[in-house]
Amino acid sequence: MNKNVKKLLVRLKNNKSFSDLPEVFRRMGRYLKQVKNHPELKNYLLEFLTTNEITPNHSHVLILLSDWHIGNKGWGNMPNFYKTVQKLEDNLIRVLRKYQMVFPFEAVSVIILGDMLEYVMRSEHILGIWNDIDITEKVNLTVEYIDDILNSVYRVTSIRPDIYYLYGNHGRVTEKSLMIFQDTIEHLVALKLSEKWIVKTPNSEEYIPLKIYGRTIILEHGHNKYGTSLGRPTINSIKRRFLYFDDVEENVDAIIIGHYHAKMILDLNERVFVVAPSLIPKTEYSVRKGFKLLPKQLVIIANRNENGRLKLSPCIDIWGI
Repeated sequence: MNKNVKKLLVRLKNNKSFSDLPEVFRRMGRYLKQVKNHPELKNYLLEFLTTNEITPNHSHVLILLSDWHIGNKGWGNMPNFYKTVQKLEDNLIRVLRKYQMVFPFEAVSVIILGDMLEYVMRSEHILGIWNDIDITEKVNLTVEYIDDILNSVYRVTSIRPDIYYLYGNHGRVTEKSLMIFQDTIEHLVALKLSEKWIVKTPNSEEYIPLKIYGRTIILEHGHNKYGTSLGRPTINSIKRRFLYFDDVEENVDAIIIGHYHAKMILDLNERVFVVAPSLIPKTEYSVRKGFKLLPKQLVIIANRNENGRLKLSPCIDIWGI
């Protein structure tokens, strides 16, 4: 038997909690390819994976949808948008099917981090936006494509997902309005989705605490934070955010935001800060900030580490190309 395979089998036997399961299965997949011409060894490895000697942890999958900006001139035209969202959905289905074989899903949360559509609130946003589509059509279009993704998630996982909808700053009815209730056009999107799905939205605050395994993930859009002026995320500003939420929520292990369009995952002493990427290929904002972007979203597998805190790993890119 290949000595690397032997070493891996010993490691699997000694690691029943599967804390490094993604790496283990990646390597195992490589070894299976190496032994494809040796059916007896291949069958042995496959049988080993399905025995009761090792049991993968059940997991809570987080699907992050953020910053689609439906109607923004960065899309160019409607066909570009349709093609990108369809590709995103196809790739999401493929990833979910692959990973649920390794991490048995016990719950699914779809987290919509805001700025899913454009609302003409300032004169500089008017030029180039799909002016031939009124706001009602934009809302209906947003609902239609989110609903398609939710249906696909339900079909693939057989788990009805929980939906969390944060409101972004590009749906504001007025320049300085808060992102709550009728102050944002995205409220209409959440209302329409709630006709079919259970949708949780912010109340008097601009964040939602997501409780998983007795721990807390803070969900926000990312444009306006308490006690923090973010600009571009820095270590100090992120630490200040965690300090703020330690005073208002219990057992905070992670903060997830959107808004900045560029993916960022930062580990800070068993705490995780995540910036979800944007689906839109290019905007004036991303050009100004120097971001070189490709359209993608993010799926995160959440479970517990050996200390009982949340472990957000792996984080999988879902491409819209």
